[in-house]
Amino acid sequence: MQVTKSAPRTREDVVYDKRDNANAQEDWKAKVTYHVVGAPVTGIPVVGDSAQRVVDAWPYDMSLKYKGENDDAAAAQVADEHLTSQREMKDLVAKWAEIEGPGRNDPTINDLQHDMRNDHNTGRAEANKALGR
Repeated sequence: MQVTKSAPRTREDVVYDKRDNANAQEDWKAKVTYHVVGAPVTGIPVVGDSAQRVVDAWPYDMSLKYKGENDDAAAAQVADEHLTSQREMKDLVAKWAEIEGPGRNDPTINDLQHDMRNDHNTGRAEANKALGR
């Protein structure tokens, strides 16, 4: 049962690591843009400082936009995987109940499915804590 608790968390951690890497790339792009475009602009007489502030804001805003998109995509993927893994565990218990147990609609099977979902959520919380998430 421990595998069903931590394997999905490991997949989630990979998704978040990819997101973190993509966000770091967006930060890097913003810094490069700031320095490549901003340095020459600063030297323009009279308007250089004002123009530099615009150049400062533009890459920062763009990086926030792309990082927000990365965050949203990762959250959607993690939510989808979490719901899929819960559905798969419920289906596993139901299939077992049809073959070996009292049947899919027996109240004890519903209780077992509920307990598995709770254990799954507890395992998710424990794994996320261990992963520092």
